[in-house]
Amino acid sequence: MEQQFFPAADRAELLVSLTLPHDGSIAGTQSEVARLEKILLDDPGIVSHSFYVGAGAIRFYLPLDVQLENANFSQAVVVAKSYEVRDSVRDRLQKVLDEQFPAVLSRVEPLQLGPPVDWPFSTGLAARTSA
Repeated sequence: MEQQFFPAADRAELLVSLTLPHDGSIAGTQSEVARLEKILLDDPGIVSHSFYVGAGAIRFYLPLDVQLENANFSQAVVVAKSYEVRDSVRDRLQKVLDEQFPAVLSRVEPLQLGPPVDWPFSTGLAARTSA
């Protein structure tokens, strides 16, 4: 299932999407972003990051999956030190989000090329959403 017709871009950037419960406010979203930013600043594999609270990231490349404005949503562009460390940064971030942000639906992914794959099938996601 990992093999796709349109592979992920071979760039160092990652998109981190955070979705709070539907009744979440922009202030609540900002609070969760502030907590995550402290973690990102301490990660040695990350060069920089930028958050977009209440909307998806600005279009710095041509994604087909554009996120609309929403008070309970935030998206970050995280730049890893290199393409070679990008996957380890992704794994660390997803683990932190799963463990320390249980009320937030999160996704860490490389930049996607081609048609969007909203939420690919994953046993971890299925187990998490059924709880």
